[in-house]
Amino acid sequence: MKRISAKVWIFLLCACLVCAEAVSRYRTARTRVNAANAAILDEDRRVVSEAIAEYSTDVGKPPQTLQDLVDAGYLKTIPHAPGLRLPLPERKGN
Repeated sequence: MKRISAKVWIFLLCACLVCAEAVSRYRTARTRVNAANAAILDEDRRVVSEAIAEYSTDVGKPPQTLQDLVDAGYLKTIPHAPGLRLPLPERKGN
């Protein structure tokens, strides 16, 4: 059986270290992105809640959809899910 040279072992070790560092940096970046998205979502929820409260006070009943808030001028646009740019799902029953 042929022995693997020291140069090959060193190369493999360096490749493993580079991969480990890349994975570590990816996880750190992903954590920061998730935190930023959570902050955006929290702010959007706050803005929508305030708009619903103002609309309910002014009109005397809660809006049926988020579009009602946009049409009445309480929101500029319907907020989108961060990272996806999809509209936030509407909750039914409230």
